[in-house]
Amino acid sequence: MLIRAILEGDKFVSSFGTASSFRGSPGDPALSRRADDGSGSWELSYIPVNSKLLNPVPETVVVYPNAVSKAGIALWQQALLGDPGSRNLVGMSLSWARGSKDEAQEWSFGQHEPDWSSAELHFLMATRAGYWAGFHNLGQMYRHGFGVRHDPELAFHFILRAVELISDEELDASMDALRRLFELDWGNEEDRAFASALLDTDCGETAGPEAVKFKSDT
Repeated sequence: MLIRAILEGDKFVSSFGTASSFRGSPGDPALSRRADDGSGSWELSYIPVNSKLLNPVPETVVVYPNAVSKAGIALWQQALLGDPGSRNLVGMSLSWARGSKDEAQEWSFGQHEPDWSSAELHFLMATRAGYWAGFHNLGQMYRHGFGVRHDPELAFHFILRAVELISDEELDASMDALRRLFELDWGNEEDRAFASALLDTDCGETAGPEAVKFKSDT
């Protein structure tokens, strides 16, 4: 069932979804807190005012941010079961999807601040399964210093690892990012040597495949 919750304690307003039975209504008193698992999900406790019971008992459901459809709820469930692709997509919904780039390619985030710590957890879990996009997104976090320290060497390392793992039709975003970081002289000596071979470079003259399908370079 889809619900809307106002998380007044954190001044965060978002659409939420839950797979649990929810017997509340928008006017019911509610308290919310982040779940202890670090996933970015929340626990919503409420007193069903419209309950037919004389002494309504508080109820608690787990809710998933930005899960505005049954497919969104299913995505969260698959992520928490360990599916690496779902992990990555949930991480993106908690981070990059809450912002946009301006004409200068600078990121800005509106009313809904990204949950970088939870996003990082999902990206890390995706990398444990060898999923290329988890490495790509971690690299971008270190590249921009979003939720983590700005670290050129780690950014380069993670982007390079993504390029190693992806298939040709997914090459665009990570290869382009790797090329940019190579031109900035980021990365340690070993990573740069390997990247040079991947990019078919010599003395900083970059080349590489043209952009293809994947268009969500962060």
